[in-house]
Amino acid sequence: MSKIIIVCGAGGKTSCIKKIAENYKDKRVVITTTTKIFKTKKYTENINSNSFDNDNIIVLGKEYDDKKLMYPGDEELNNAIKYSDIVLIEADGAKYHAIKIPNDDEPVIPEFLYGKIYKIIIIMGLHSLGRRFKEVCFRYNLCKEIDCEKIVDLDTINYIASKYYIDKLKDRCSNIQLYLNDFTKDNDINYKKTAFIILASGSSKRFNGNKLIHKFKSLNNKTLFENTIEKINNVKELLKNDIKLKNIETFVIVVSIYDEIINKSFEYKDYYSVYNDKHNEGISSSIKLGIKEALKLNADNFLFLVSDMPFLESKDIFNMIKYFYYSHKNIGSMFAYDRPSNPAVFSSKYINDILSLENDIGALKIIKKNLYDCFFYTIDESKLKDIDTREDFV
Repeated sequence: MSKIIIVCGAGGKTSCIKKIAENYKDKRVVITTTTKIFKTKKYTENINSNSFDNDNIIVLGKEYDDKKLMYPGDEELNNAIKYSDIVLIEADGAKYHAIKIPNDDEPVIPEFLYGKIYKIIIIMGLHSLGRRFKEVCFRYNLCKEIDCEKIVDLDTINYIASKYYIDKLKDRCSNIQLYLNDFTKDNDINYKKTAFIILASGSSKRFNGNKLIHKFKSLNNKTLFENTIEKINNVKELLKNDIKLKNIETFVIVVSIYDEIINKSFEYKDYYSVYNDKHNEGISSSIKLGIKEALKLNADNFLFLVSDMPFLESKDIFNMIKYFYYSHKNIGSMFAYDRPSNPAVFSSKYINDILSLENDIGALKIIKKNLYDCFFYTIDESKLKDIDTREDFV
């Protein structure tokens, strides 16, 4: 009979399963799910005695849509147990969050597996440390005893794992392991040069004036553009002070139509300015001008951000790009309102896709098409609020 390993929790389940599968690559391994997983290039909806003739590691699942697979059903899971040596089951979903509170029906473990499970692995992401509970925990509202504003520490993670997973699952399996996933450990960075590309060509139609160079009392009488430049400068300093990231070169490109920005009329002048003479063509024109300038400067990854998000903090931009570096994904993005959001960073893999954007279609189109290749930084939606009218911000 095969060993059945259940992987649940949050913050790195798919990566964990891949590592386990590689460790058993001399065995017949099935990777499957009782919820949903990203569709791989090769997968099967059925398992039989001939399934392992060409591959030792097989992904099993029914097609859910063009991007995901779902539970293959009891019959096929039983076949997987019958014909394989190892069955790895992803039994939880966390919508890209680092930690999770499961509901009453989670993790999803079919009853016929009770008494047959070799091990249950609970994954919790250490990239939740130092951040607000409600930003990093999926279904945080199910945990009434932890303040949603609490800063997550190791005690928080251990408490969640113990109360909401181990105590719940101990009657189904005696072999339960908590794995604290730190994907920055023993992990090399492949990137060498980051371009911060600020898109500042908006028309501010609803603001009744130019919102980017309007001085706000709440910003100490500075403009939204100055606020953005200062935040990026802070991010650059945080990178320089990080022992593993300090060698990554950085520079700033600003794409705009406004003379004050193009001519560097503000205190901070350390950026390349690019005039957008095609701004009427929509945001794609700014994106393409920015990346073309970045390519001249030999950048190998490109972070795009807008100037009208005054509530977004430097440390969040820094953390997002840091974890993007370590994730070895080719896209990184903020994630709020249950969807990706600006700022977003891309590797050079997607240069042609970016240069193919047209009209007022931004890079979100590329992100949605390649979700499997994204690191998402979950964040409180209030931090991503943009300024459209004078009433939005004083």
